[in-house]
Amino acid sequence: MTRKITSQSILSFFSSLEWQGKTARTFASSCGRDGSKRTELSALAQKWCKQMKESGVDDAVLSFNYIAQKVLGDRCKPCHYGNKEMSVSASQVHLIEEMCQRRANREPIQYIVGDWDFRFLTLQMQAPVLIPRPETEQLVELINNHLKSSTFAFLDVGSGSGAICLSLLSENEKASGVAIDVSPVAVKLTRLNAHRCGMNCRLELYHCPIEYFQHPHEKKFDMIVSNPPYIPEHDMTLLQPEVASYEDRQALCGGKDGMDVIRQILAAAPQLLNRNGSIWLETDLTHPPLVRDWLESRGHLGLTLHSVYKDFTNRPRFCHIVFK
Repeated sequence: MTRKITSQSILSFFSSLEWQGKTARTFASSCGRDGSKRTELSALAQKWCKQMKESGVDDAVLSFNYIAQKVLGDRCKPCHYGNKEMSVSASQVHLIEEMCQRRANREPIQYIVGDWDFRFLTLQMQAPVLIPRPETEQLVELINNHLKSSTFAFLDVGSGSGAICLSLLSENEKASGVAIDVSPVAVKLTRLNAHRCGMNCRLELYHCPIEYFQHPHEKKFDMIVSNPPYIPEHDMTLLQPEVASYEDRQALCGGKDGMDVIRQILAAAPQLLNRNGSIWLETDLTHPPLVRDWLESRGHLGLTLHSVYKDFTNRPRFCHIVFK
């Protein structure tokens, strides 16, 4: 499904709806060649973009575009809106309206359309498994930029949909990975996406928390990567309805200070890593100094916070830790 929606296509979309104060079309219907009633797509867009905005959806236009493309396929590229009127069948109207109502109820668009792009992959999405964010794409890019060898073994803690582990495997053909998650739904979804992406032969999956994980063959890793639950408990009330009501709380909340799972990863790392191995973490912006202090007070672990990297909003979000 095409999701590259440009500013030009959005302007064209607004123009086709006569959005700037002009009289909107009513729900005009016409008969298709098969005799069935058909509804103008622009009338649907007018209705549902307005309703989604009134429900607090910030990206109402984009959401409608994603839904229309999911239902109508390639013939409904955003640029077509400005070219000529498009009509849809009654059954298509039903599907679009059902999905738009879900979005108006603040359900994430990723769950509604059922798949989403992450770097170079299209992954299936399923509630309540955590939806991968652009920041996590940045984490994968950081890791790739710092690789010293094209052949490496890694452990992904909290696989979710498989976004991190499958991207690393797809972009590094000689890599092998193990992924774990405490959610059986997440493990199942990662396995499904691994098969879809053709990575299942290089990925092992286990339903297990990090504090109890031990590879059956005592395998050690060159790298541990994780986008763990890191939101401090007091910040959970600030989440948007899309996140708070639909995504797995266990994959979001990291305890009182957001560091519960991070500490578990760091404590387990010396038994799992090869010497000179590393840990890459996506964290809350308050965590880098907490990680540094925690490691400095536990020098026996042999772990050192090597670098902290900022995300695209210039906030410190990624920790690179080395094991000596």
